Amino acid sequence: KSVERAITDATKQKNGKRKWKGKECVVANNSDDNETKKSLLKGTFQGPTVKKQKSKEKMSSEPTKAIIDLVIDPACSKDAIGIDYNLNSNNNKWIGKFFTHKSFQPNDNKGNLSSQANLIYNTRIWRFNSDWVYVDDDFTSDLGFIPRTGIFKSGTSASRNFYPNNKNINSHSFSLLNLMWFQKNLDYKKTDHFFSFEYELEFKKQSKLGIESKKQFVYLSSPFDPSRSDNGKPLPGQTGYDFGNWSISYQSPLANTFNFTSTFSYGTFFNGTRFSYQGTTQYRFQPKVILSLLWDYNKIILPNPYPTTNLLLISPKIQVTLNRNLFWSTLIQYSNQIDDFGINSRLQWRFAPLSDLYLVYNDSYDAEQFSPVFRSINLKLTYWINL
Repeated sequence: KSVERAITDATKQKNGKRKWKGKECVVANNSDDNETKKSLLKGTFQGPTVKKQKSKEKMSSEPTKAIIDLVIDPACSKDAIGIDYNLNSNNNKWIGKFFTHKSFQPNDNKGNLSSQANLIYNTRIWRFNSDWVYVDDDFTSDLGFIPRTGIFKSGTSASRNFYPNNKNINSHSFSLLNLMWFQKNLDYKKTDHFFSFEYELEFKKQSKLGIESKKQFVYLSSPFDPSRSDNGKPLPGQTGYDFGNWSISYQSPLANTFNFTSTFSYGTFFNGTRFSYQGTTQYRFQPKVILSLLWDYNKIILPNPYPTTNLLLISPKIQVTLNRNLFWSTLIQYSNQIDDFGINSRLQWRFAPLSDLYLVYNDSYDAEQFSPVFRSINLKLTYWINL
């Protein structure tokens, strides 16, 4: 729900719609935020989520452990069957995830496949990751969200860590990430390409300084306005765009009572330029209260006759520990992109281990007229059964 979603969506094709806070906003089927891109480097990047399942690992004295799960998902109108293979070496150097799932729909039993092959080599010094994903046009799943179908996606990454003998520097590292998407119904034409180089420096007191360079290619299959402004002239479709930016970020030690993060970036954006400033700040009144503030500002400048706009998101939050089992938190969010002012307040009671009762209040207003758009009160119960 951040402004970054608008920027990310603007780099993707307009293939779908979703309801967002009572208003309709266009989102791309292949949207991937920065955290998803960075997760490939951390080894947490995965393909489309088809289903959530628990693997039963068996201990073995063999050099490599593997888990094979056969998944059959009966549904009222759609069935899915799949096989998963998880690899985990005893020394944790080799980690892999491989799966193939097939969905069945009435009168449509051909194709409908989703596959992934992900392999990681990980040591204290080096980390390599190779990830390949294929999703058929007609693949569906009742369990999980599939952001994009009819694609072949490849991802590779490499990172190197250094541990110098220095009284001020704990470690520093560089990372390379390359992601590509190919569209099946366009004869596997490359529609997206993302490449980044990042250097990060971590100090002894756990603060971090990072510099990153990004290059990106986006093929727009239809006209699109990346500024999301009212009555803005869209960029022409059936056209590819190359752009990129440089960014610098700093994170103060998170263990401090007061901590913050800041990121500045500037570069080209489609046929124009973009300046961005994101940050967070947090203060803890130990041990009861945490106050935090998130902001995200983007200035998009496109040449005439295309629009120029300023996008702003600001979101304060308070978290209060009333006692060992009772917690309260409230989030307030304002976005000028959709002219929305929202409130989310939650009361949590932990009445047993891993068992909670939530009372949640949601309120959304049109920022211009400050009239209510959506309002709800929700009660949620979770209970852990230990068999």
